[in-house]
Amino acid sequence: MFTLPNVLHLFTHEFASLGGRRFAFAFVLMRPFNCFFIRHSTLVSPGIAWLDVKEVSSLDRISAEESNGTRARFGIVESTAAILLRKRKFSDTSLIVSWCTESLGCIQTVAKGARRAKSPFSGKLDLFFEAEIQIARSRRSDLHTLTEVVLQNPFGGIRTNYLRTQVAAYFVELIEICTERDHREPELFALLRRAFGYLNANDPDRRAVPHFETELARIAGVHDAKKLKADPAFALGNLFGKLPLSRTPLLKILAAAATRDTKSSKEIR
Repeated sequence: MFTLPNVLHLFTHEFASLGGRRFAFAFVLMRPFNCFFIRHSTLVSPGIAWLDVKEVSSLDRISAEESNGTRARFGIVESTAAILLRKRKFSDTSLIVSWCTESLGCIQTVAKGARRAKSPFSGKLDLFFEAEIQIARSRRSDLHTLTEVVLQNPFGGIRTNYLRTQVAAYFVELIEICTERDHREPELFALLRRAFGYLNANDPDRRAVPHFETELARIAGVHDAKKLKADPAFALGNLFGKLPLSRTPLLKILAAAATRDTKSSKEIR
């Protein structure tokens, strides 16, 4: 049946007689702002225009049902600043991408079609990239749908040096261990952004890792530098049950690099 809630406006105009026939022009504005043009028809009686309207109202009902189904399947669409932590193959054409975000916490998304050559995500999904992303939240799982990516900062300087890349990868591992998925923590995102900004412009020294661990322990609420002198890494490991296996070899590499730098400085003098 034709009802007012389904059709906002109905305009019918009868044009002048053409060849002894009368024609009708009708146009219906449907929710949500979809415009359907009803073909002209010979007006034998007002009922013909009524039949045309009923056909369009059926289309409107189907469209509304499909729209509601899409919203139910994909959930709420949200935007946030994010840093790409990890990506892996999901299918022949898609990727699963992990993010540390400013307003949604650490999340996982599926980037559909990202492995295709002409994908809109092409060149925008790489490790350590900072971007503005848009996701459609899943109502059924913690794997959301990535719908848009706008690259903000690739932190290209990190990839110019192997040691910088190692330290950045350690920071990512530590965040993945120490954070709960989909739990909002803006300070964590800000810490990672600062750390990547530092690594983008500087080679790390052996103070970089302890400083990051101290800040992360403070955010997690297990370390107060003013009151406690305990090792923040130990506090994090005790709280979350483990630390990244790469930590010990990384600290050795940083110590060796510091020793080389010290010797080089003495030789120059």
